[in-house]
Amino acid sequence: MPNNLLYWEVFKTAIERGCNMVDFGRSPKNSGSYKFKKQWGMEDWQLYRMILPIRRAPSLEERRESRAYKVFAAVWRRVPLPVAKKVGPWLFKRLPL
Repeated sequence: MPNNLLYWEVFKTAIERGCNMVDFGRSPKNSGSYKFKKQWGMEDWQLYRMILPIRRAPSLEERRESRAYKVFAAVWRRVPLPVAKKVGPWLFKRLPL
């Protein structure tokens, strides 16, 4: 029964280190691992999940319609060609366009 030996060693080490609680980890209710842990005196704890909505990234078309993009494009058209060739590759790698 290697699983029992493993848990025995975990508890022994925890007690030696002065712990008064061991986290068994998550298990679906009434699953095999749940029942196994229950025999060692596990207590159920309700865990709550928080789901945070992630904002959808704007599409390329939406970004190009933004005021910031239009201002940048208007300014970029006036940048002298030697400067644009020097700065352009570095700059465009970092822009979310």
